[in-house]
Amino acid sequence: MKVTRVMCFSLVLAIEMLFAAVWIFLYTAAESHQVRFFRTFECINGQCQRTQRPVSILDVERLKIHGQHTTLAACKLICGGNGALWPLPTGPFSIGNNYLLTHPDKITFDLTRIPPGVDSLINEVINIFRTNVESSCGDNCDAVDSSVIVHVNVESGNLELGWNTYENYILRIITEDEEVHVHINATSVYGARHALETLSQLIAPIIKSSDKRGLVIIDEANIDDKPIFKHRGVMIDTGRNYLPVSAILRTIDGLAATKMNVLHWHATDSQSFPLQIKSRPLMSWYGAYSPKMIYTPEDMGRIRNYAKYRGVRVILEMDSPAHAATGWEWGETQGLGKLAVCVEQQPWRNFCIQPPCGQLNPVNPHVFEVLRDVYKDFFFNSGERHCPAYWRRRGMVAMLELHPGDCRRNAGQRLG
Repeated sequence: MKVTRVMCFSLVLAIEMLFAAVWIFLYTAAESHQVRFFRTFECINGQCQRTQRPVSILDVERLKIHGQHTTLAACKLICGGNGALWPLPTGPFSIGNNYLLTHPDKITFDLTRIPPGVDSLINEVINIFRTNVESSCGDNCDAVDSSVIVHVNVESGNLELGWNTYENYILRIITEDEEVHVHINATSVYGARHALETLSQLIAPIIKSSDKRGLVIIDEANIDDKPIFKHRGVMIDTGRNYLPVSAILRTIDGLAATKMNVLHWHATDSQSFPLQIKSRPLMSWYGAYSPKMIYTPEDMGRIRNYAKYRGVRVILEMDSPAHAATGWEWGETQGLGKLAVCVEQQPWRNFCIQPPCGQLNPVNPHVFEVLRDVYKDFFFNSGERHCPAYWRRRGMVAMLELHPGDCRRNAGQRLG
């Protein structure tokens, strides 16, 4: 039989239609499977475990501890006794076994019991809380009718953040007729900030449909909390390893999320001096790894304010009198003599604890003039190991016989 061109075309068309039919069948089956079986999480023996069971998520508005949860975060809210709290409160606490649907726009604040002068800071804290909650729900956050009212009571109007700041708080969640009331009592605004951080851990996203998400909040909680340690911090070392400002801000976010309150910023060292000092611009010009690896006064102010709104105190350390090499070489070019001595001397073990060597020149009076400009607000120095052999070998003034801790004390007196 002779095969015509029309017959070939018909055969190809039939094959294409067959493939299309198979593809539509498989796609429909997959969609049907996705609707019938949704990944859920169930609290089993105090742990959230993933399940693949039929579930009607559109009809679920209140789930108990033995129910199925559409996200791991929602399951963790009521599973295991401690919920998603981290760190655990230091005082007595309890968390309910139910959660309710809510929406970021349905969370309002009652600030009638806030002392004068605290409004600006507490509003910044609330904005941060809102941003965190909204980001967890995403753009397709489904609206609901239930509301959450947060009543904030702060006793003190003192905005100072230090070792003697009271950071304690009490948080209560009560549900009445599907309306959630959150009561926060704190001595300081920073305690209230910690309470809102805890509240954000009692809220979680859920999946309501293939294109809709939602938020749920614990319907009952009683939490008494205060820190055990006054100083709870992390140190970053930008003197040896430059960190972009964005990385420092992310670090502060992590500190705030875990209620830590100190960022020890080891800003300078022998390797680099990345701080831009307006009165002494040659410090960073000589000391930075590159022109792009510099912290401007605006950067430092932004970091400080960003941290304060998150209950974190920034301790800025500019290392001296030792660990001072790069960034101090410009003295002779400006007629100030050697500001630092023993810079990058070899063999380094004879002159310092670790390379590159370098320490301030204690017999040059211009050193103290520069330091007065550099140390604006805070003089921080451990003093340990900073009476180097170089000073003794060269017979430089009375510092050669000082005990380790006296280096800082002597320099501090000269700065006064």
